[in-house]
Amino acid sequence: MLNAFTFLLHPLPEELIASYIQTRMQVIIDDLRRELRMERMSGRRTSPHATHRVQRAVLRALVEDGIAPALEPARIDPSWTADEVKGAVALYANDVRGLRDQDQRRRVISDFENATGVKAASREHEYQIIEAHLQARLAALDAEQDCRDLRAQVYADLAKTFINPRETPPLSQCVKS
Repeated sequence: MLNAFTFLLHPLPEELIASYIQTRMQVIIDDLRRELRMERMSGRRTSPHATHRVQRAVLRALVEDGIAPALEPARIDPSWTADEVKGAVALYANDVRGLRDQDQRRRVISDFENATGVKAASREHEYQIIEAHLQARLAALDAEQDCRDLRAQVYADLAKTFINPRETPPLSQCVKS
């Protein structure tokens, strides 16, 4: 049973949490873009099994299921390779270890306090901040993937405008029967 003292203070306002998530997402997206660019353009991936779909699945599990001793088997996508499964298990364990580590937890809470000017005054506040931190990471990964897809489509559409319709053969000549 939860300790009744846990709820003596009101939770942090949702508007404050939303503001922190937005601030945190921008930082994460900026860092993520730079990291991805360096990995892609240098040809070096820091961890080949840590694809973004695996990272998103791990973060989604943490956000939706909470901190558990291990990644739930139901969260493992049957289409993943053996390396991706190992990677997901390792990423989950690493995130859980980090979230349980007092120094890392303190850094997350300190980041919130610096960004908002509001001090965490209860264990519930700390848990709200940790949840917001995870939600920001997940949303940033999702947004970065969506942005890359959108950027590729925008450039493809732009390239089509450079093609002179008079230089393009009719579709009937392009399709062979």
